Amino acid sequence: MKTLIAAIIIFGLAGAVDAQVPGQQPAAAPATHTGVFVYQRVLAKDAPNNLYHVGDDVCTEGSEHYAPDCARNPTTPDAYDIATLTLDDGRVLHVHGSLAVAARAEAITHGDKGTWNVSYVFEETRQNPFTGHTLQYVSVVFPATINGKGHLVTKQIMFDQQDKFLNASTIEESNGSK
Repeated sequence: MKTLIAAIIIFGLAGAVDAQVPGQQPAAAPATHTGVFVYQRVLAKDAPNNLYHVGDDVCTEGSEHYAPDCARNPTTPDAYDIATLTLDDGRVLHVHGSLAVAARAEAITHGDKGTWNVSYVFEETRQNPFTGHTLQYVSVVFPATINGKGHLVTKQIMFDQQDKFLNASTIEESNGSK
């Protein structure tokens, strides 16, 4: 009797595992890509300066579309963080948020700059209901050193495919796990 019950359970489980809707292909795993993540901290004195002075005002350059912006005694940061992810198709994402902060922490030991090969997966796309633009969600695996040991940290970023600057924001979770 025990053998009969065990056989029924095994055949039942095998049928449930192999069950598939006729004509439907099994879901393929998303392709993993390799990109290059670069972080650099640039001191303001080394950054290009397109400012000019009019009396006591400091003004931006302006363009054919935008007027110069002027201010008295503006405060300027002493350094700028630049974090980019070059995708395998050649697009360069300008990364903001905790992924850039993780790169900064890693780069401190490398003279405020670093280059890492990272893996990433395009997870999903959504349409922005207000702009009609396509938003791409990407999971990035970044190599980090924590307490002297190598770890892989996964962060999810999102970027607007129609944004000419390709700014990518890290999606932060409220529990701090990402």
